Amino acid sequence: MSALDELHDKAMEKTFFADLERRRGNANAAMKLFEQALDLELKAIAQMADPTEPTHSILHRSAGWLALDCDQPRKAERLATNALACDPPPEIAEELRDLLNQAQSRLSRGADAWGHTVTALLGLVTTAELAGEELITCAKSLDKHYIPARYPNGFDAGAPVDFYTKKDSDDAIPCAERLISFARSQIEQPGER
Repeated sequence: MSALDELHDKAMEKTFFADLERRRGNANAAMKLFEQALDLELKAIAQMADPTEPTHSILHRSAGWLALDCDQPRKAERLATNALACDPPPEIAEELRDLLNQAQSRLSRGADAWGHTVTALLGLVTTAELAGEELITCAKSLDKHYIPARYPNGFDAGAPVDFYTKKDSDDAIPCAERLISFARSQIEQPGER
């Protein structure tokens, strides 16, 4: 077994125990183990003389997901782009693109949330798991009303009053209230995203 293989195997062992600690609710112990696993995986990458596939992309993929577990999305982004630049096998390339999307999503959550698309704003401030399906459905429902309800030329003919019903407003108002309540909870409890 090569030194590179040994480092990777040790990283996977640390990852296994980190997952166990996370499931037990021991966040600090899990984080330390994830950091150790990431360090081992980065050392394995450094051992590579040239980017031989699929080893190169497998190690970068693994290190990238570990970087996300360590709350290092910028490092995960760099690892994913580095691996994608070396023409990995298609199935690994797809996983690397998923990793890249996750890293960029986490990076964008730190950005200021602004705009008119409620669904996109919701995605900037929380995850789908925390928001819940009902809140996401509400956001999508309200997004459909933005242009046609506000602008007289939002419809091919007629005015918004000709197309909107009391039921539309009765459905939209509780959704808006849920979203406002969620937004207030995020302001009152910063960092609990």
